[in-house]
Amino acid sequence: MPEHADFYPHMISEGMKQRVAVARALMLDPKIIIADEALTALDLSVRSQILNLLLKLQQEMGLSYIFVSHNMNIIRHFSDKIMVLHQGKMVEKATTEKLFNAPQHEYTQRLIQEQTMFSYKR
Repeated sequence: MPEHADFYPHMISEGMKQRVAVARALMLDPKIIIADEALTALDLSVRSQILNLLLKLQQEMGLSYIFVSHNMNIIRHFSDKIMVLHQGKMVEKATTEKLFNAPQHEYTQRLIQEQTMFSYKR
């Protein structure tokens, strides 16, 4: 937005910073975007807005995402396939449905169990 052109980063919200980051990435017309903990610092309502924006852009532009997060609720909502890393090594790889219905690795089980206390709704 033109009225924000002279703003410094400390003058805009975290949600707006994420939108700016998405817009900057889209300027390069990518096929894949890597989002590393992109929703972590956001409150729940802004997190939902950004997630919905990413999903909309995925549908409209045919984007693929590599989404890095510890939040398994977001991963479940967002992903078709999941790779779980533990201490820098892949410990499990599966479709979202398979991974959440029958996690094989102890670390994956723990991540999912920790997230069951919090549910993420779109």
